[in-house]
Amino acid sequence: MKKYRDLIAYFLLAYAITWVFHLAGLRLAEAAGSGISNESNYLAITGWLTGSAAAPAGQAALVFSLGAGPLLAALIVTAFTNGRAGLAEMGRSLLNWRVGWKGIALAFGLPLGFALLALVVGLVSGQVSLASYQPLLPWSALLPYFVFMFIFTGIWEEPGWRGFALPRLQKFFPAERASWILGPLWALWHAPVNYQFSPVKGPGFISYLLISMVAIVGFTIVFTWLYNNHNGSLFLMVLMHGWYNVVQTYLVTSFGNMMLATVFNILPWLLAIYLLKRYGSENLGPQPRQVAS
Repeated sequence: MKKYRDLIAYFLLAYAITWVFHLAGLRLAEAAGSGISNESNYLAITGWLTGSAAAPAGQAALVFSLGAGPLLAALIVTAFTNGRAGLAEMGRSLLNWRVGWKGIALAFGLPLGFALLALVVGLVSGQVSLASYQPLLPWSALLPYFVFMFIFTGIWEEPGWRGFALPRLQKFFPAERASWILGPLWALWHAPVNYQFSPVKGPGFISYLLISMVAIVGFTIVFTWLYNNHNGSLFLMVLMHGWYNVVQTYLVTSFGNMMLATVFNILPWLLAIYLLKRYGSENLGPQPRQVAS
């Protein structure tokens, strides 16, 4: 267990920091009679700052959004274990935006492709109707909402999940196994807010959580493949994570259709299976990953 000490410290710290803010934000939102979601947080915070929304709701959303556990835990553990050199390396990866047009196209195209394909499946099967579309945010908010998601999901999370945890996991485990470890731990991190949205409460929530853990592994494998094949660009991970949430809001969640949301979560698994067959589970790419000596 000693060789995994840094990883254990990171995950425990990431959970502790995030859950303190998330639970506090959820409690404040309940008291204010408001909800917590990416869309409501954006509206509440921007409305509060511009004076067009009630302060309690905006304050609750802000407290929740400050739960940057993955980022802060990565910075803290890196500072203790690798010092300034480790922090500088993380910073260079975060600013590594020169990933080529293919990398940028994949970061934007994959989430959009998943959403559009899920929508086609829903429309063809007759389970989704365009008439049911009720955008949770106005289309005029697309760019500022993307900036919001780029910061509060991309930067808040990816320096931890892909900047810290993934490269260390891949030193000890093949790329696929590393993804199977990271994915459920990433899903567990969402537990407080997932409990709010879960259709079942109490002990039944455990089944709901386990399903979400398996679902997120497919997306984690796709992330690992993109990371391993683009020089470990943390910027690319931040970009795709933020954009994924934007696409989900406008093209999936706004339909309020469970079948559409389910297909949207299954499609990354289909791509993951293809990637594993093409590149193999060891490295998920043509280049060997860095391993522990």
